[in-house]
Amino acid sequence: MPVPAVALQVDKKTGETNELVVLLNYANTANIQKLLPAQANATANEATSKPTGLERAFVAAVQSKDQKTNAALQGAAHARFMLWTERMSDEDRARGAELKAPREMLERYIVLRYPSVGAAQAAHKQLERDTSVIAVVQNNRTGVQSWAPNDPYFASPIPLGPPSVTYQIAQTQYQWGLHAMNFPAAWDKVRGQAQIGLIENGYPGTYNGNDIATHPDLIANYRKHFGPGALVGFNTETVNFNKHYNDHATHVAGIIGAQSNNSVGISGGCVNCSLSNFPVINNSVTAPYPNETFTTNSPTAVLSAYVTAITKAVDTGIQILNWSGSLSYRIECPQSSSAICTALNYAKEREVLIVEATGNRSHTVPLLWSPLNMADNYLILPVAGIETRSPALSGGSAIWNLTGAATVDGVAAPARSIISTISAFSDFGAQGQIICGDSVASGVVTDESGTRFANGYGDAAGSCTGTSMAAPHVSAVAGLVRSVNPRLTGLELRQIIRNSGDLANNRLEILGYGLPNASTAVDAAIATNPSRLAPLFSFYSTQRSDSFYTTVPQMANAAMDATLKPHTNGNYFGANGWYASAYGSAINGYWSFPRNPFVWGGSGSVSQPKAEVWLFTTHINPKSTSVDLEPLVRMSWKCGDDTPKGVAPGEPGSFAPAVCSSTPRHIDTVLVNQSELAYFDWLGYKVDGTEGYVYPKTLPQPAGTVRLMRKYNIARDDFAAFPDIALATMQSNGYTEDGNLTDWLGYVYPNTNGQTPVIQ
Repeated sequence: MPVPAVALQVDKKTGETNELVVLLNYANTANIQKLLPAQANATANEATSKPTGLERAFVAAVQSKDQKTNAALQGAAHARFMLWTERMSDEDRARGAELKAPREMLERYIVLRYPSVGAAQAAHKQLERDTSVIAVVQNNRTGVQSWAPNDPYFASPIPLGPPSVTYQIAQTQYQWGLHAMNFPAAWDKVRGQAQIGLIENGYPGTYNGNDIATHPDLIANYRKHFGPGALVGFNTETVNFNKHYNDHATHVAGIIGAQSNNSVGISGGCVNCSLSNFPVINNSVTAPYPNETFTTNSPTAVLSAYVTAITKAVDTGIQILNWSGSLSYRIECPQSSSAICTALNYAKEREVLIVEATGNRSHTVPLLWSPLNMADNYLILPVAGIETRSPALSGGSAIWNLTGAATVDGVAAPARSIISTISAFSDFGAQGQIICGDSVASGVVTDESGTRFANGYGDAAGSCTGTSMAAPHVSAVAGLVRSVNPRLTGLELRQIIRNSGDLANNRLEILGYGLPNASTAVDAAIATNPSRLAPLFSFYSTQRSDSFYTTVPQMANAAMDATLKPHTNGNYFGANGWYASAYGSAINGYWSFPRNPFVWGGSGSVSQPKAEVWLFTTHINPKSTSVDLEPLVRMSWKCGDDTPKGVAPGEPGSFAPAVCSSTPRHIDTVLVNQSELAYFDWLGYKVDGTEGYVYPKTLPQPAGTVRLMRKYNIARDDFAAFPDIALATMQSNGYTEDGNLTDWLGYVYPNTNGQTPVIQ
């Protein structure tokens, strides 16, 4: 894709750029054809008969600076597809268009760049008046983040009690937000294994000259290989600027999922949840042309980047999306055909809840900004910020005086002096009540926890203040709730969180449902799934030569759409290899995954959910109060990754399996016990997340259970997991070898009739 000669420009006052996001007028293709160079119409009929060919010819004409096309677009200097990587095939586009699928609609948006912001504004007005070629046009404006931070640690340094000056000082030195929202009681019931995505300007770590070194307290739960594209765009001028963005991403990620119980730093609210980051700048997929010089002398996130980030997060199989920011302007959805509306519709279709900070401004802001104003139509949960002078909220909660409102349909969460992960010795600066950092320099302290520990400054933990800190508290609650019952709809998930608020029976305009109670929300989730069991959906891909298993419906969608990570980055989705339901029988009452009937790749048919076994969704063992259930972790490896595994598990060497020669799209996903993580990590596998829990092998076999077998097929380089009653069948299919000297993982309940098993 050619890089435009004209740089991206931003008007600091309005947030408008020199780019427009447009949709072609497909109802009048003849007018579009007239704009194209003669050779475009002469070489292929698809340029006039199919929208996909028309789009390609249109973009190519602008990129080649065709005079006729340029003039009709009021001087556009460059064009690109908004989603410009891993695009659908023409056949899949045609099926999606027939079904009016939002994911297909997102492929249609085109970004036009103009010589200046003024030129883009003038073109915007003209194109709105003349819709013969362009049906929808909007400026590719910038968005905003809602933040400012300060330091660490979970336990309170003093006994918790009534409001006092002593308590107010102590509040800045421990994770008061987790206590105020009753997370410890929730952890007694569930540790969490949901997939949570972040929309951030930066990355959760520190720039090390070539890449981002993940913060040490985030490594365990951060799924770096799920992120889109690669880091780009850093240079000596932008490193310091981007460091602040990275600090923000690091701090937000820590509140949700920092490693717990490791005697280091802080604890994340969703202890074992998986985190993935979808940055809107400095990324080779979400932000096209990130290496160019910006007229504002700083990287800038624009509408198209936010839309792409949301789309890629949903594509990846994320269940919850945390957005500690918003767009800086209002769009009316669903009436508008804006790209953001289409992306939000795609997230809603896949039951992905978006938890969004309301901003550090007056309470009227959420009514004016998008997508905060769209909670009624989409799966959005606005979150305001509060400060509290009692962790039990015995005296009620006080709104932080800079915090935006949740609106009556949102909630509120701790936002002031929130301790979380941050780069060591980082110093964002102090601005009034907004303090963020992990340092003390020239007498200016930017780490409020520094007086508690001798190494408080520079220990890679610090506090921050802002609604960006409130939203991840709620995302962590959402992760715990969805972990208990992965099949909850987005509306059910949102309402459970709302109903747990301390103002649920007396909602306020500014605080909405109030402060959620994590334990209450988890109890409500357990009521929807009393057995705490979930089907382990099973798939197989002939294109990838891989058996795949997940309890997460959104991940199942990613498998069927060929967007499951990791993949080999083909030019379109089908090139990465799709999956179809393969083993087991249907689940009673759950006949399809959350989606419309549109599936791209393969035959285009929707796979009915199938499973052979059920897993527990929490660590609680119904047979023993002293022995926790065993977590079952999914790991993955793809051709091209470093590996010493050779052609069979345990065989030394530094070469890939033979199947990589015949099936270059091959990946291998495998379910492993906790004790096997180090071994499979040595083989080159990466952790994708926890799928559920099984009875440990050390216990007597519980009544009604079967052994969950794991066998390896050498020819396919594929691990399969299945109940022992299917052993003979799987062996006849080539699954004969043990991996890591074991052939089974624990005891599980078989899926015999599609009904939730009864625990005897």
